[in-house]
Amino acid sequence: DSNEGVLFMGNSTIYIYKNDTISNIITRKRGDNAGYQMFGDGGRVFVASPTIGIMEIKNGKLVDIPYLKDVNGNISYLDVSGGRITALSYENGKDGFYIYENDSLSHPDIKFGNVALKEIYCGLETHDGNYVFGTTSKGLIVTDHNFNVIKRVNISERINTLYEDDNHLIWVATYNGISIVDIYSPFSWFANEVTGIDGSIRSMIQVGNELYIGADAVYHINIDSLCNPKFSEIVHRRQSIWRLDTIRGTIIGGGERGGLFYIDTNNVIHNIDEKDKNIRSFLVPRDNPDVLIGSSTMGLSVYDYIDGHWKYRNNGAKGFLGYVRHLAEDTDGTIVGSDRTMGVFRFHFADNYDTLTFKKYTTQDGLPAEVNNYLFNTGNGLTMGTLDGFYKYDNDSDKYVEDTKRNIAFGGKNEFDFMYNDQQGNLWVKHVVHNKRDKNIMYWYLERYTMLGDTIAKKQYDIFRPYMSHINSFGYVGNGCYIIGDNNGFVHYDTRINKDFHRPYNALIRRIENIYNDSLIYGGNEIDDKIALPYEQRNLRVIFSATTYEYPGEIKFKSFLEGNDDEWSDFRSENYKEYPNLRPGKYTLHVKAINCYDVESQEATITFQILAPWYLTKLAILLYIAL
Repeated sequence: DSNEGVLFMGNSTIYIYKNDTISNIITRKRGDNAGYQMFGDGGRVFVASPTIGIMEIKNGKLVDIPYLKDVNGNISYLDVSGGRITALSYENGKDGFYIYENDSLSHPDIKFGNVALKEIYCGLETHDGNYVFGTTSKGLIVTDHNFNVIKRVNISERINTLYEDDNHLIWVATYNGISIVDIYSPFSWFANEVTGIDGSIRSMIQVGNELYIGADAVYHINIDSLCNPKFSEIVHRRQSIWRLDTIRGTIIGGGERGGLFYIDTNNVIHNIDEKDKNIRSFLVPRDNPDVLIGSSTMGLSVYDYIDGHWKYRNNGAKGFLGYVRHLAEDTDGTIVGSDRTMGVFRFHFADNYDTLTFKKYTTQDGLPAEVNNYLFNTGNGLTMGTLDGFYKYDNDSDKYVEDTKRNIAFGGKNEFDFMYNDQQGNLWVKHVVHNKRDKNIMYWYLERYTMLGDTIAKKQYDIFRPYMSHINSFGYVGNGCYIIGDNNGFVHYDTRINKDFHRPYNALIRRIENIYNDSLIYGGNEIDDKIALPYEQRNLRVIFSATTYEYPGEIKFKSFLEGNDDEWSDFRSENYKEYPNLRPGKYTLHVKAINCYDVESQEATITFQILAPWYLTKLAILLYIAL
C-alpha cells in the first residue's frame, strides 16, 4: 500500500485498488516472458522488467526514471532511503549494485566472497540501516550500509521473501516453509557438516591469520573466512587431536595415537614421537625452556629442544607409569597432573628430568572426590576445579583445602570443569548446574570475568546452552570475537553485538480442547465474557505457546490452575497440560514460559467455569428435599 492505493500483481498484470475500484496499470504483452517485479519503499512503488527497465508508479500510471535508465530491469532488490536509491541487477555482464545519490548514479565493485551477486534473490534494509540479502542457495548475507559483510547464515534452499518484525527478527520464506533468524544475536552456530570438520572440536589455536582446529584431524582456515567457514584438512594420520599450542614459534600438537607432532610453515605435519602413544597434555617448565613434558598412556614423556627441533628422549622420565589427562605447573615449579577418575598427582623431577618421584592425592588428602578434578590457572596461581568448587594445595599440611577466595569470587562452590584465559584480560569459566529434582539432568553456564590484581570481578554473564551441547575448547580470534568448540561444531561469538537477552515476551493460551475427542472449546481468541462449560466438558487439555521464537525447542512452560492446583508446576518441555475430571466450579488458569536464555514470560490467564450437572443444580437439590 502507498498513496497510490493498494497494488497487487498477477501472473502478467499489475493491478491497483483505489476508491473501491480495481484497474490495471500494465499487462505483459504476448511473447514477453520476462514478467514484472514490484518494489515498495518509503511510500514509493517501482516496477522493473527487462522490457521497460525501472519505472515508478505515480497517479496510477507508470513514469520513466531518467536517472535509472542505464540500469537494466533484471532487478532482485531495490531500496529507497535517505535520498539514496539502491538497486541490485542480476543481468549477465551488468550485474551488481547501482546507487543513485546526490544526483549521480554509480556502479561500485561490491563483492560478497564466494556469492555471485546474481545469486541474490531478495533483500531488505533493517531498522538500523543494515542490509539482509537472501540468496538462491547460499543462505542469508548481512551487511552494513556500505555493503561490508557482517555475517552469513547458512540456509541451503532458495529464499523467496524476507521480513523484519518488531523484535528485529528476520522471517525467511522458502519453498519448504518459514524460518526465523536472529541476525542480531552475537552467536553464530556452524555445524560440522557445514564446515567440513569431523569429530568433536577439542582444541584450537590462532597463528597469524590462520585458525587451526584439532578434532579427528587438524583443520585450518583464514580468519577472514569465518563468516562462511569451509575448513581445509591437513592430511595426516586420522586421530583425536587433544591439544594444539605454539612453542618457540612452532605449532605443537598432541594426538590420540601419533603422539607429539609439529606443523611446519607449509602446513605439513611431522611426527616427533618415534612410537605410537596418546599425548593428552604437554608443557615446558618455566626454569628449563629446552625441555618439554608430555602426559602419555605410558607415563610422562620427555622431549629435548636440539638444533631447532623437538626430539623424543628415549624411555621418558622413570618413576611413573600412570596416566594423567591434564598437566600444569604450580607456582613453586612442581608439575601437577590430574585425571577424571584417579585423583591428583604432584611430580618432582630430577635436575636432568630422567627420573621423578610423585605423590597421589585422594579424598584422604582433602579432595572432595577422586573424580572430575580439573587443573586451572587463573593468573594468580594454580587451582583445582572439583565437584564441590575450587580447591588449592596447602604446602604446610600437604593437603588440598577449599580455595575460599576463588569460590567467593566465582559465585559459590559450583562444579567447574572449564577455564580459559583470553588475550584481553578476561577469564572464561564454565560450571555445571544439576536439576534439583533429577540429578542426572544437567545444565551449564559460561561466565566471563575480569582479573583485577588478586581479586576477580564478574564482568558479564553469557548463556551458551541453547547453542551448544558441550564446551570442549575456546579461542580468541580478534576483533572481540571468539570460537567455542563443541561436539558437533562451533559457535562464533561476537562480543561487539549487544543483544538484549531479557527482552519481554508473552505466554499464550492457544487452545482448550476436550481430552477424549479433541473437540475445540477455546481457540485462543480474546473474549470479554467468561467461559461456562457444561459438565460433560470437564476433561480439558490446554495448549500453550509463547511469543519468543529463538530455539523453540528450548522453551518450557509451567502452569497453575487456581481452584484445582495447590502450587505452580515445574517448567516442562511439553506445551500442554491435561486436567481430567474437573469438579464443578470456577477456575483461573495461569501459564508462564521460560525461553532459552532463562527469561520468564509475562503471565497468561484465562477464567472459566465448569457447570454442575442438572442433578446437582440448586433446583434439583430443592426437589430432592421436597421429595
